[in-house]
Amino acid sequence: MKANKPERGLAGRRRGSLTVELILVLPILILVCLATIQFGILMTVHQAVTHAATVAAREAAKEASQESLECIVEQVLAPHCLTVGTGPTDCVQVVKEDLGSSVRVTVYVDTDCKPFINPLSSFGFSLANRILCERAVVPKE
Repeated sequence: MKANKPERGLAGRRRGSLTVELILVLPILILVCLATIQFGILMTVHQAVTHAATVAAREAAKEASQESLECIVEQVLAPHCLTVGTGPTDCVQVVKEDLGSSVRVTVYVDTDCKPFINPLSSFGFSLANRILCERAVVPKE
């Protein structure tokens, strides 16, 4: 008579294959999640910079000074923790150009600042040392 041996069966093998699948898929899933977060922050700030450039261009068309344009841009970008100026901690610059019958305002944002995170830098994708630039042209009033 043969002794009955307990068989591991498919349950034991399946447990091991699930672990291998998880090890293979988890890094890709984490990469996609981090990319989604980084892209969302970038698009939110880009939309705010576009709005700031448009509002500043409208005011520049009314002969507003450079200081008032910087104040307007700072008010629009304040919820995103972006400050206007030329110092080392300031990451936004506002440039006003007179084009004759119209005015162009350009807003530059350095991506090395606070609201921009770089979770993908360890994977080779980085926003470091990049400039986000948005221009708006409005006819003079």
